Amino acid sequence: MIKKRLVLKFSPQVVNRPIISALSRKCDISFNILQATITQNKVGRMILEMEGSKKNIDAACAFFKKSGVSFQRLGEDIKMDEKKCVSCGVCIGYCPTGAFSFDAEKKVVFDPKKCIACEFCVTHCPYNAMTLKY
Repeated sequence: MIKKRLVLKFSPQVVNRPIISALSRKCDISFNILQATITQNKVGRMILEMEGSKKNIDAACAFFKKSGVSFQRLGEDIKMDEKKCVSCGVCIGYCPTGAFSFDAEKKVVFDPKKCIACEFCVTHCPYNAMTLKY
């Protein structure tokens, strides 16, 4: 079993379709919706964690493409600008998943694999060192 976190974008044309419920039935995966903003007739966004065999996860990604849902791996859009970061540690206090930590030299390190895109780091960083783009 593997896990994969994706950022999904639903166009206004597909946002009203029951794509996630169909995904579960057709691809035999377990999923957890980590975050979602879905509004009828508007662009929708969802952060989805899927768990299943590699074959079934790949089938789920193919299903998204076929259904008109664009996606990318979570973490590809979450960036830490090391030039702006002064390692103040504010992000460590706000991050609910422990995606930030201090290394041995007291420099803040970001682990995108732990990130759930809650955006607390983006809104609380006094130096605007974190960006989140979907």
